Amino acid sequence: MAHDLFLQASPRSGARNRNNRMNQRPLSTGRRSLLPALLIALWLMLPLARPVLAAPLDLKVPAEGHLHNEQQHQQIQEQWRGRRQQLLGQIDQAHQEQQALQRQLRLLDDRLALARQQLARARQDQQAGAELRTGLRDWLMQLLDRLEQYQQQSLPFLAEERQQRLERLRQLLADDSQEAAEPVRRILEALQIEAQYGQEAEAYPQQIELAGEPLQVEILRLGRLALFFRSPDGSRAGVYDPLTRQFQQRTAADSAAIDRALQQIRREAAPQLVALPLGRIERP
Repeated sequence: MAHDLFLQASPRSGARNRNNRMNQRPLSTGRRSLLPALLIALWLMLPLARPVLAAPLDLKVPAEGHLHNEQQHQQIQEQWRGRRQQLLGQIDQAHQEQQALQRQLRLLDDRLALARQQLARARQDQQAGAELRTGLRDWLMQLLDRLEQYQQQSLPFLAEERQQRLERLRQLLADDSQEAAEPVRRILEALQIEAQYGQEAEAYPQQIELAGEPLQVEILRLGRLALFFRSPDGSRAGVYDPLTRQFQQRTAADSAAIDRALQQIRREAAPQLVALPLGRIERP
């Protein structure tokens, strides 16, 4: 049946096809004339069509670039924040160091002021010390002069020893390299020795001048009170006269008393009272 339908339809289809071909002949001629123009137009429109076709693909590139820029910007911000914190820390540390240096500077200023005050006081003390040493030396020289004058006016006992002591003291005072304490100590020691002379009694040999003649005798010293002499053979004895500053010969009775006193001083006799010719005593 289908075949029959096909056959039946064939005459109509043939007629239609013939009509179509008849109708299409003039169109095919027109198309042939328009085809080169269309091709040229399409070829000319290709450059304009490319952006339209590539536009959906180009939207992704700016987005990725923007994201990359945002990431870089964020990294820069993070780096700047880290750098900012580091700089702030350095500024804080520098500020603390500045404050510490300022405190040290104030401390050094205080120390400098104190050192200047101490230096000023030291200079004042040095000047006062120099004035004190000068005044002390002058006072010691006066004291030494008075001691020498007193020795010259006192009884002439141990004259050489006492004179040598005075000369050593004068040399010590003339030496500027010596501290002031040493001359003071030595002069006080000399004064103490002179004071002890008044509490002692001793006997020692000495050469004296009697009536203008030298005589070797034994001296009996009773402190600073009196000086007695006795010749070795006992023929002469006497006492020192402070007024005439000479030795005076005494009587035989005085010679016996002086001999007994010498024996007691030498511990050759038992202690006993002895009447000695002291002579006159003058008030100063």
